[in-house]
Amino acid sequence: SLAGGFGLLPLLSATGTWRAVVFGLALLCLITILMSLRFGVRASFAVPLVLATGACALVFSLGPTAAWRHSPIGAGREVIPNDGRHSIQRWLHTQRQGIAWDVDGIESTVALSDHNGYAFLVNGKSDGHARFDSGTQVMAGLLGAVAVARPADVFVVGLGTGSTAGWLAQLPQVEHVDVAELEPAILQVARACEPVNAGVLSNPKVNIQLGDAREILLTARKGYDLIFSEPSNPYRAGVATLFTRDFYQAVEARLNAGGVFIHWLQSYEIEPVTVRTVYTTLLSVFPAIQTWQSQSGDLVLIASREEPRWQAAALRPIVESGPFSIAMANTWRTTSLEGLAARYVGGTALARALADDDLIEPNTDDRNLVEFHAARSVGGTTRVDPEALRGIAEGIEAARPPIEGDLDWDRVSDERFSINTVSGHPPAWPSAIRDPQQRARLEAHRGWVEGRTGEARNAWKQGGLTPLNTLELAVEAELGASDPGGPMPAALQQLSRVQPVEAAAIRARWFWLQNRPDEAAAELERAFIGYRKNPWPISAIMIRAVSLAELIASSDPALAKRLYPALSEPFAVRMLDMQRKRALVSIARVLGPEPCNPRTVASLEALEPWFPWERDLLDLRSRCYREAGHPLERKAESELIRYLWDEPDSLLPH
Repeated sequence: SLAGGFGLLPLLSATGTWRAVVFGLALLCLITILMSLRFGVRASFAVPLVLATGACALVFSLGPTAAWRHSPIGAGREVIPNDGRHSIQRWLHTQRQGIAWDVDGIESTVALSDHNGYAFLVNGKSDGHARFDSGTQVMAGLLGAVAVARPADVFVVGLGTGSTAGWLAQLPQVEHVDVAELEPAILQVARACEPVNAGVLSNPKVNIQLGDAREILLTARKGYDLIFSEPSNPYRAGVATLFTRDFYQAVEARLNAGGVFIHWLQSYEIEPVTVRTVYTTLLSVFPAIQTWQSQSGDLVLIASREEPRWQAAALRPIVESGPFSIAMANTWRTTSLEGLAARYVGGTALARALADDDLIEPNTDDRNLVEFHAARSVGGTTRVDPEALRGIAEGIEAARPPIEGDLDWDRVSDERFSINTVSGHPPAWPSAIRDPQQRARLEAHRGWVEGRTGEARNAWKQGGLTPLNTLELAVEAELGASDPGGPMPAALQQLSRVQPVEAAAIRARWFWLQNRPDEAAAELERAFIGYRKNPWPISAIMIRAVSLAELIASSDPALAKRLYPALSEPFAVRMLDMQRKRALVSIARVLGPEPCNPRTVASLEALEPWFPWERDLLDLRSRCYREAGHPLERKAESELIRYLWDEPDSLLPH
């Protein structure tokens, strides 16, 4: 057991160990037969020999792949679309082609998906995306710089992508960041995600301890000013022990005077009773709890011994300068104190209102209610809407953060539209908005997210709106650039100073609509080269830029020749990787006199070994590999025939 768990599994992987076990048993079978013959045992050995040989032969089959080992199908989260005979095969290839690296570690099976940016998977469950979850992974920890006057010593539960620990270590007042990580393989994830985590593994302030967070915290010999916990979802075995009163008591015992505990809580796939249980449990240990919203589906609870209060004059310099300002601009796309205050959901009165029920029991190690409550809603649509929580907080006058001094509360209200928009979701808002300008802002945000560009542009113009933050600056620029008859948007000049990659991508669209393809291609080149090192541009803008590159390339082979090398290298943290690879295939086809030129073959090779299960691509691959005499020619032809065999109206090639 020790050799298998701590030696063979990490060395050979789970599938390799299973194969080794089969060969080992077959060898034991053979030795037993030989020993029996030596001692004159008379018996028929045909059956065991056939069975052993058959078992060894089966070992060479494909076996379980990423579709079963690195997807959430076992939890009911993965639904295979039933859109024809090819749906299952298409799903299998999609799941398999997205795994860039995987390993069977000491505690878990860990994989790194690069299908659309790096996301790390633990036992098949995605536990964090380098870019799409940065609003929580980066900013939830940095809220400690607001909640604590001088957080010198910090403790972080879980390394993950490394973003929380890395950005906390960037704060000049932070002296030490201790990180508890259960699985050593996660260090490889943090290494791959370096562009978003501020170089966490090379920061001398960061001390990574491999082991159980509860054990490390309970045995720590020092106190902390800030303890941050963003574990996986509580329905997973063992994770809910980080949501119990016992754990919260251990946290409270390690907090220095004035220290805070920052706790992540999902608002998606969760029942209200689970959320209320978490609040009840936290209040049984901490008398003060603030609720913030880090991004569309994530809540952040800040628990402390006393209700914090702030002065706007003292808080504004912290928020609008240094690492805090950079991180907030990159992830939340705002840089103002009002933008920070917009993320506030409610104070302690809200927490008490949610926990005020005699039927709600605290969650404990011995009676872990959260684990089983949370499991009931996995894969479902049940959620707790942060806007509904804000409504409750407003009803009891607990919806405003305790900030005294000069603060533009109207702007705070307007900044809330950006919380969902920056994550690519339509903003949630009560339907009864009386202020016409606020209504126009809501419609502009919704239209931009949903691709209704004309409606969004009209709403923006009719409302006479001006950008409140860098997100709205990008929205205004793109809406203006999408107007065929409009001038180049003035917002582009300002956007170029804060996010040059986005500005170049948007400027390319304007040039294209003005029938200036050469200049459009030059801007796209600039955008794609910059995107290789800068992971922070809004993905929706860059998705449209890649699609525009395909359109421009199809119009002129000379422009295709310029755009192909610009897309040939991966973007930062592998953002839009599959779309980039597909675009290369499309662009390569116009680069030669024939579609099957060397660049087309190279771009098709980049989609191996789990090639997209689509007829047009399979057909192109088979034809190009055949003409090039490619080593995978027979595989390509075989998979095309298999695809056509399942097509009821197709004619098989002779």
